[in-house]
Amino acid sequence: MTVSVRYPVTANVSRTCIEHLLKASKQVVPEDKTQACEPTMAAAEFLEQRPGVFYFLGSRKEPPVEGEATRPHHKSNFDIHESFLEVGAAIWVQLILDKVG
Repeated sequence: MTVSVRYPVTANVSRTCIEHLLKASKQVVPEDKTQACEPTMAAAEFLEQRPGVFYFLGSRKEPPVEGEATRPHHKSNFDIHESFLEVGAAIWVQLILDKVG
């Protein structure tokens, strides 16, 4: 029996999608609050099927107590910084306004 496992890399190759996201996010998020991230395999299957862009929206709170480790995503004690949900929604609204305007 042969088992083949394939995990494609997430590659933002659609220049158009990247440019749309950068334009919208620059209108919502101050440039000094943005940063590049390490390569990931998240959403790779989707980007193989359709043009798109994958990005992270930071939402983790800093450690609540000095010396306590941060609480990573996908863990039961993850503590989301809910105000960042507004930022994500604002970027999507700006993408739509840019497209129709």
